[in-house]
Amino acid sequence: MFLWNDKAEVCMSLKESLMRAGVWCRRFRHRCGYGVHSPFAFDLITRVIYERLPYYGYEYLDQCCKNFTSSSGGSASRKVCRLLFRLANEMQPRQMLDLGTGNGLPALYLSMAVKKCPVLTLDEADCLADARMFSSCGNVVSRVGDMPYALLSCLPSFESLDFVHFNARRPERVLWEELLVKTHGRTLFVIEGICSSPAMKAWWTDVVADSRTGITFDLYDLGLVFFDLKKIKQHYVVNF
Repeated sequence: MFLWNDKAEVCMSLKESLMRAGVWCRRFRHRCGYGVHSPFAFDLITRVIYERLPYYGYEYLDQCCKNFTSSSGGSASRKVCRLLFRLANEMQPRQMLDLGTGNGLPALYLSMAVKKCPVLTLDEADCLADARMFSSCGNVVSRVGDMPYALLSCLPSFESLDFVHFNARRPERVLWEELLVKTHGRTLFVIEGICSSPAMKAWWTDVVADSRTGITFDLYDLGLVFFDLKKIKQHYVVNF
């Protein structure tokens, strides 16, 4: 039985690797900002998305990945978590909202990126995060329960929203509409799993086409949505 499980995991890992290789090849021409003429988009791609230099906190955060990922029952991509860190560090939000705590690592990376910025992370009753993960973070507030109800109950306390991370990997059309009224020119929404299912692909297509959104980026693993409507609305595919 254990041998069968091991073989199944190896097969799944191989399948995932082959799929990722195919995605990389299809998106090869969308790397490193080639062909991007917008100064804003080119700067974000080359200086934030593709940044390879070590940031402060990486070593501590990577150790947290090792300590908590196995015990929490979930897994997190260090590549994606580090990008969340860089995005928050770049945007310097006054508050951050994490919808779908999962194993807690995204919220942890966000909290370390801007230590003075409060991070509110919400999830359902079966949230996987280990409570010990946030014990050393004075700026993380974790709430568990019905996510729509929890979000709607706390939204009035937000004058505006600077940074929202959608981590549930399911379409959140109702929450999206509620959150839009709190956006402003420097708001960033990060949506994970935009290519993970037909439903997510359909929602992401609607998000990109929405007249209320500005510049958008498709990184395959996640999508970035900006709301500065003074900039020309454009959509970019990035080989992340």
